[in-house]
Amino acid sequence: MRKFGFLFKKILGRPYDIWKYIIQTIRVLLNYALLAWQKRVQSNFEIGSNPRVLTTNAFKAELPDAKIKIGNSIIVYHNCDILTTGKGHLEIGEGCVIGSGFRLYCKENIILVNHVLISWNVFISDYDAHSITPSERLKQVLYINHAFFPSFGKNKVSTDIENYVPSYVTRPVIIGDNVWIGANAIILKGVSIGSGSVVAAGSVVTKDVPENCIVAGNPAKIIKELL
Repeated sequence: MRKFGFLFKKILGRPYDIWKYIIQTIRVLLNYALLAWQKRVQSNFEIGSNPRVLTTNAFKAELPDAKIKIGNSIIVYHNCDILTTGKGHLEIGEGCVIGSGFRLYCKENIILVNHVLISWNVFISDYDAHSITPSERLKQVLYINHAFFPSFGKNKVSTDIENYVPSYVTRPVIIGDNVWIGANAIILKGVSIGSGSVVAAGSVVTKDVPENCIVAGNPAKIIKELL
């Protein structure tokens, strides 16, 4: 009853939000049903109780080896894309809040512990998607152009491009308890962020972050300790 009273007061204070809450409730209920079905039919996907997810098909684990495991009471806002491929293992703990526009791509291992707060448009990956070597990157571009569906013309490519298999350098990522990641931040492969720390908006994190500090910049550096 207290929760309904809180919601009622909020609507009275912001009557223009009433349609927002109606649409949000419908989306959460729909995605709740879809996630329950996904958990039932997909053995490599686990999710705890009380998920409140506004993005349809937010979690994607490639069969047969990729895995996703999610704890209780997660909140995921709009337009998020969370993908594990190959033998990637993703684990998200309890009470995490993920803002709109979030992107996470996992090929090895990514762990978000408990109560991680992620703002909008954050990017996390445990691998580099494209090579910095020009010749290798050209192969990737030619292959993507060839394999993209649908295609309305014929792209003639050599056999080595048609059979191209990219190789990736991967390193695990760990985000500790009660970490806050600000808007538009980028967390790159091999990074570990200690519990209680804050990543400022727009930061690019390339190295480990200790516990209870604030990092900012590109590349991110410690600007304040939180004691």
